[in-house]
Amino acid sequence: MKRIFLVLIYLLVNSLIFSQTTLSPGDIAFTGVNMDNPDQYSIVFLVDIESGTVIKFTDNGWKSDNTWRGNEGVQTWTADRAYSKGEEIVIDADGPSLSGSGDQVIAYQNDHDMITAINDEGHHVWQSDATDANTSALPLGLENGTNCVALEETDNIKYNRTLTSGTKEELLNAINDYSNWSGSNSTPQTLSSDGFTVDDGTLPVELSSFNVFQISGNSAKIQWVVQSETNLLGYNIFKNTDPDFQTSQKINATIINANNTPVTTKYEFNDDDINNLTECYYWLQSVEMTGESKRYEPVHFIYQSSNPEQNNHQDEICPTKLNMNFPNPFNPETTISFTLNESKETEVDIYNIRGELVKNLYQGIANKGLNRINWNGKDNNYKQVAGGIYFYKMKTDNYYAIRKMILLK
Repeated sequence: MKRIFLVLIYLLVNSLIFSQTTLSPGDIAFTGVNMDNPDQYSIVFLVDIESGTVIKFTDNGWKSDNTWRGNEGVQTWTADRAYSKGEEIVIDADGPSLSGSGDQVIAYQNDHDMITAINDEGHHVWQSDATDANTSALPLGLENGTNCVALEETDNIKYNRTLTSGTKEELLNAINDYSNWSGSNSTPQTLSSDGFTVDDGTLPVELSSFNVFQISGNSAKIQWVVQSETNLLGYNIFKNTDPDFQTSQKINATIINANNTPVTTKYEFNDDDINNLTECYYWLQSVEMTGESKRYEPVHFIYQSSNPEQNNHQDEICPTKLNMNFPNPFNPETTISFTLNESKETEVDIYNIRGELVKNLYQGIANKGLNRINWNGKDNNYKQVAGGIYFYKMKTDNYYAIRKMILLK
């Protein structure tokens, strides 16, 4: 029993000592290199790595027959601790013999499991073969501009940090774009260890629309649509008579629970206290399970004094119709109104002059009678659109109409 216990302890210690992360192409990226003394390079980790992870760096070129040219140095770096994605370090090049006229550094594991590379003699391309110390073919399994980069001949050069926050793919595309690098043939660069923010691409909530429209004389319907939710506690709605969130008031008594599904979900909340307002602003706040929250840009709601409830009597014949927006032309916002002969599923979308979808303005059950929705001139990504001609489309199960409006800038 004692011998078995000792063997288990030995295996456990060995696994802790020799554990390391197996890296794939693009899991790290070069962010700078100095080839004039002192030789050094900087890298950013785009994935988490374990303590003990071994990465080799070499100035040896890669030949067209998929072998190393040799004759130059290999530096072995071992992680002294666990590193988180986004951390950036500067490594003194005590192994590779970096040529003063500029050449390459290749990062790999084992014998030739390539991770990333930088070519400083490539004129933006890798050479066809490694014929001397300053040339290298594209290392096996790497793609120039995606997980490695070829630059103009510049001995000391670094990434100009055009993008330091984004998904792994976005950061790789920016870092490995040769136009995002600058340096000097004579002056060593100060390499960065500031780090990056790597987004894993899974947002707690992916909001696609947030709208408010008047459904009666003293009631407004607040509607938002999400494409997916992960680890989300729920939502809060805030309201104020001016665009200052700091003095706004939360109008839902309890948090509106999230469904946490990977499919499109629509939420609605009615504000039954708008009859004494001329206009107000609504904010949507999402709250994660961790307690962290995110607030989205407000929707500007304008109260219509003519009571749309007058058109909502069940015994009154009310034609389905998409009305002209007002004002038109407009800047910065306009009101789109429509009437329904009965409550039904209705969709209102906005398109640009090329027929491209700009904004999903409303989708859901709209009330019989007059309905009004404000558009603030922003697209589905909450970015302000350019001035010009736009079209708004209304669709129900038996009605379809398109009208034109003009946004002035």
